[in-house]
Amino acid sequence: MKTAIELKTEIERIFGRENYLPEVFLGAFEDGLYEVCKNFSRGKIEVVMAEKDFKKVGSTILEKIKSFGVGVQLLLIEDRDFSYSAVKSSFNGSFGCCIAVGDKYLLSAVRYYSSLNGTPCYAIPITPCFDKVLAPNVYLKTKALTAEMPAEKFKKVIIDENLILKSRSESFAEAYASSVSKLMGLIDYKLNCFLNGTAVDERFFTAVKQGINLALGSTSCENAKQAIIASQAVLAIATGKSDALLYTGAECIKTALSVYAHEAKDCKKEFISFEKTLKLYHLFFSNDFSDLLSVPDYYVDTEALEKDFKRDRAFFIKNVKIPSEKRRRLISLLLLKTSSDFKAETTAIMRALTGIKRVYVSMLGVQGDGNISYKQIKNSVTASTYLTDRVTALTLMRDLGVLQCAN
Repeated sequence: MKTAIELKTEIERIFGRENYLPEVFLGAFEDGLYEVCKNFSRGKIEVVMAEKDFKKVGSTILEKIKSFGVGVQLLLIEDRDFSYSAVKSSFNGSFGCCIAVGDKYLLSAVRYYSSLNGTPCYAIPITPCFDKVLAPNVYLKTKALTAEMPAEKFKKVIIDENLILKSRSESFAEAYASSVSKLMGLIDYKLNCFLNGTAVDERFFTAVKQGINLALGSTSCENAKQAIIASQAVLAIATGKSDALLYTGAECIKTALSVYAHEAKDCKKEFISFEKTLKLYHLFFSNDFSDLLSVPDYYVDTEALEKDFKRDRAFFIKNVKIPSEKRRRLISLLLLKTSSDFKAETTAIMRALTGIKRVYVSMLGVQGDGNISYKQIKNSVTASTYLTDRVTALTLMRDLGVLQCAN
């Protein structure tokens, strides 16, 4: 029997009634805009969105703000090859506040430049991949490596599922893959806790797992897209509470793919990073590599990265924490104790992989998601371990020489 998903009910079930985050508004955007406008008294509101989104929501949002007796102005960003520089050239920060309406790239860019100008900023996501909307940093789209910059948080994020449901199927495929990839993020989270001697935050862990399960169970819902929106909302709130799901192995592979497979679709990069991380983690936890006589060549790796990313190798070297012999032994002992549990997790996910991929492909529709070459994936896996200073299963594989052999 198909189940119905109600966004606010799911959020309250997982985080507690009215106990998620004060900067999140769940419901009709008209009601959310009223919350923004009722105490607004300085200057005008600037609404920023892409040209392609104006017909869908632009005029309705402008008229609603005007109905509250507030002055409003529209800033339209050209669609072609959108990057954060498009907002930079247009945004002047002379308004009382701004409201960003759009996808994750536009929201990040507007949040960044409003932060620089000291302008209060609000967000209305209209695509389903918004799990980082409450993260401490923004991720700005460039033609090379994604730029990560600190920024003030949104004053309010208005999540109206009826707006998001109008998105393309491809966007839902990306959001689905993004949610599912957090399964690997939880493995990295637990690894970090074990190695740092800290306790796993069970409330956080359970909330994230429930958010992932909403996506995994989406095909059993009356409207699968509603389940994916709910999943992304749960993960966004969890990320607003903790940065534990950032800089994971899968996230870093996806970031590297933005350089090596720049033209690939976001949904493809999202799914590939999940699938390859899963298979590598399963390999790692299913075998004993304690006697492997192989070590990584950090110099060769960073030399190649300096050329490919057009960044000084110091950018990558600062993330490398070469383990001492004593620490290598401690890591080996830890893996000896925990690998069987992690192997059980990756085995279960591996068994579900065919079904996960089937759902992903069905959401894409007939257009497909293109190709990413073996070389692009291989380079991205190597690069990913130099894009974070946190421990992931991938960085352990690098430091123990396993990744070099796997490649």
